[in-house]
Amino acid sequence: MSKVLFVAFLLMGILMIPFQSKAQVLGPCGQSPDEKATVTVKKDVVKESALKVNPIPLPGQRAIDFELTGVVGNEIKTVKLSDYQGKWRILCFFPAAFTFV
Repeated sequence: MSKVLFVAFLLMGILMIPFQSKAQVLGPCGQSPDEKATVTVKKDVVKESALKVNPIPLPGQRAIDFELTGVVGNEIKTVKLSDYQGKWRILCFFPAAFTFV
């Protein structure tokens, strides 16, 4: 029994070794694969996106005004956070919980 398990695990290990193959790089549209393609990355875009941070507001801080479509009673309405300014509010999100099937 142990020899059978050993052989089975040995075969599984051999089968799990990825096959090595050479990858072919294709050129952009209009170029043959033999032509070299160059890719440029704009450093300004990377720096700008890395510095752009939108922190989550903490309790007591003003939330960002947003607009959502939801079910209110039996109707589908668009609701804005600013419509409820000065009132207590709780936002519940249940993805696909009330979808009409």
